[in-house]
Amino acid sequence: MIRNRLILSKRCARTRIHQETPHSIGPSAFTLVEMLIVVLVLGIIAMLIVPQLKTSTDDAKVAVLRTNLRILRSAVERYYVEHNGTYPGERDFGKVSSPDVHDVRRAVVKQLTGYTDASGRASNTKSDRFKYGPYLKDGRFPANPFLHGNAAADVACFDYDDLSRRRVSTGTTGWAYWYKIGLVYANDGGATGGVPHADH
Repeated sequence: MIRNRLILSKRCARTRIHQETPHSIGPSAFTLVEMLIVVLVLGIIAMLIVPQLKTSTDDAKVAVLRTNLRILRSAVERYYVEHNGTYPGERDFGKVSSPDVHDVRRAVVKQLTGYTDASGRASNTKSDRFKYGPYLKDGRFPANPFLHGNAAADVACFDYDDLSRRRVSTGTTGWAYWYKIGLVYANDGGATGGVPHADH
């Protein structure tokens, strides 16, 4: 009798195992509703993250813009101190008697990226006479991160000397420079977060 009970209990246990295993061993799949819920949740997450990435990119560009402006302003001020209160672009127009802004631009680029003497004349090589500079590394202006191509590292020169005058931002070059007073600002014509880049 005990033996019969044991055999019967083993048979019941086997039957119970066979009844439960087909459901647990078979392939499981997502239903269409479950897939739609997953896609919906991923879409919501993407809608929250993508604007943050754009903001982060703009914030990084503004940080680079500010850093490059500090570099340019520091170079102009260092030139000013070493050249007895004369800003880059006020002298060294070659043989031009009445320079235009293009002559000034060439002079500014040469004076900040090359070597200069005490009067502001520029040279590509350092010597006892041309002992000042270069004020910008790599022999070029840093790029404005909001512009692309050659214009990003170019400078537009203006002969304004009144700080109360509104800053002109043409959007054609990376930087604007008022050579009579040494003012440097971003010239890309853009704004981030409602703040014009020219106001940095």
